[in-house]
Amino acid sequence: MLKSIVFYLLLVVVLSFISVNTCYATIDSYVQIVFHITLSDETPLPNATIIVIPSSDIMHTYTGITNTTGICIIRVSLPLSGSLKLDITIRYNIYGTIYSVQRIIGLEETKNNYLIEIKLPYTVLYKTVVITDEYGNKLSGKLILSYNSIQIYHTSFNNGLALINGRGSKRLLLWSNNKVFQEKYSLQIKTINNTSRSFKGIPSNIHIDLRPPRVKILYYISKYDPSAGIIQAEAKLQVRDGLSTPLDRVYASINLEKCSLGFCRFKPGIKSVLGGQDYSQYLNITIWYYIQRPYFAGEKSVNISLIITVIDPGGHRVVITKNTRVLLSTNTTSSKTHLTSQTMSIGNTSAPGNTNTLLIGGEKGSLGGNSGFLKWIKNNILILIAALSAFIVLLVEHYHHKG
Repeated sequence: MLKSIVFYLLLVVVLSFISVNTCYATIDSYVQIVFHITLSDETPLPNATIIVIPSSDIMHTYTGITNTTGICIIRVSLPLSGSLKLDITIRYNIYGTIYSVQRIIGLEETKNNYLIEIKLPYTVLYKTVVITDEYGNKLSGKLILSYNSIQIYHTSFNNGLALINGRGSKRLLLWSNNKVFQEKYSLQIKTINNTSRSFKGIPSNIHIDLRPPRVKILYYISKYDPSAGIIQAEAKLQVRDGLSTPLDRVYASINLEKCSLGFCRFKPGIKSVLGGQDYSQYLNITIWYYIQRPYFAGEKSVNISLIITVIDPGGHRVVITKNTRVLLSTNTTSSKTHLTSQTMSIGNTSAPGNTNTLLIGGEKGSLGGNSGFLKWIKNNILILIAALSAFIVLLVEHYHHKG
C-alpha cells in the first residue's frame, strides 16, 4: 500500500514537471529578439558577445554572438503578465564591456520577431603616425600597439610613416572620442638603431630624441672681486636641440684648484637654467665662487674651471669645461676668452654624472664671510698674538729695570 502511494506521488511530480516545461516550450511563451549591432559609422560589429538578463527571470541569462553582419538572434522567455524588461550588455574582445542598456518591451510587441538596433559610440581604429627624430628626419623601425598593457597590433614602418589599420586582424580595433578610452592605448616605437620609446595614447606625430644637443660657448669671462672675496665666471651659450624638443635642464658649476696659501674655504656657485621651446636658444649663465685669502700674501693666480652640463628631454648629456687662470690681487681683475672649449657628449642618460657639484636650485652660491678688517684679523691672529706677547714682555722688563 505504501509503495503504491509513493509511486503515484512520483508520477504526479513528473507529470507536473513535464507540463510546466511544455508550457514554457510553446512558441507563444518566448519572444525572438533580433539584435543588430553597428559602430557609429554603420560598420557592423562581428564576434561581439550579447548578454541578456530579463528582470522577470533573473535566474536565466541568455547569450549570443553577432555574425559578420553584426546580427545575433536570442530567444527570451516572456513573463506571465506586464512588460518584458531586459538588461543588455555587449562585450567585445579585450575591451570587455563596451555598452550596457535596459530595454522595455510591451507584450503586444512580442508576437513577431522583435528588432533591437544598437549603434555603438565607436569607430574602427585607422590612423597614420609620423615618426621622426628631433630634427625632423624620418625614421624606420617597428611599431607595437597595446591596450591595457596587452599587445594587440604590430607593424613595420619606413620613411617615417606608420599605419595602424584596425581591420587588419581577426577582431576589429576600436576607437572612441572618450579620452579615458584613448589613454588605455600605448605605443612602443623601436627604431632600426635599437632605440626604444613608449608613448601614452596614439599621438599623430612622434619625435624621438636620438642626438645630444649642440652646445657652443659664444662668450666667456672670469674675474676676481677682492671686496667680496669671490671669483665670478660668466658665459653665454648657444644651444640647439631639435625642432620640438625643448631643453630640459642646463647646469653649471665652478671647480677651483686647492689653495696653496693662507686659509681658503669655498662655496661653489651652482646654477640651473630651464630651456624654452625654440630650436636655437641663447642662455646666459653667471656663477660665483667664494674664496677667502690673506691680502698681504701678494698677487697670486689660481686655475678655475667652469663646468656646464646640458641635458635634453631624451636624457642625452653634453658637458663643457672651460679652463682659465685668474689673478688674485687687491684689484679687480678679469680674464676674457673666446677659445674653443673642451666638450664631452654623453649618451642616453637621465641625470648628470656628478651629482655632488650639479644641483637644481639657487641662482648663485652663498656669499657669506666676514668684512675685510675681520678677515685680516682672523688670518693674522698668530702674528697679532706674538706681537702682543712681545709688547707685554718688553713692558714688564721696562718696569723691572726702573724699579
